[in-house]
Amino acid sequence: QAIYVLGALMGISGIAIMVAYALLTGEQDETE
Repeated sequence: QAIYVLGALMGISGIAIMVAYALLTGEQDETE
């Protein structure tokens, strides 16, 4: 799941993207 890698690389902005992505896809199972 490259989106999480990109998120980590982009820091705070990446975290926002990760959250938005998780909400849009409904896949927050493997996120902590």
